Amino acid sequence: MLELGCGAGDPCSKKLAERHDVLGVDLSRRQVELARANVPQARFEKADMTALDLPEATFDGVVAFYSILHVPRAEQPALIAEIARWLKPDGLFPA
Repeated sequence: MLELGCGAGDPCSKKLAERHDVLGVDLSRRQVELARANVPQARFEKADMTALDLPEATFDGVVAFYSILHVPRAEQPALIAEIARWLKPDGLFPA
């Protein structure tokens, strides 16, 4: 599972990590540090979600709770296309 805009990892990453391999991404170095402390069983990266270079068909699901709203509207279609590329066939991206 990929969480875009994971923040401090609680509650979403923590709950996801109970059942899935989780990669959380956040733009804030401090939030990533907190997430690593709060959810040690998940992986976290400091990165801009619009600049991620992830392999195709990697994730069973992608979640982004309110984080895409912070991406400029003109950049959102390209991000959604990348999310679709990162998803495995039949992967989930709840909207």
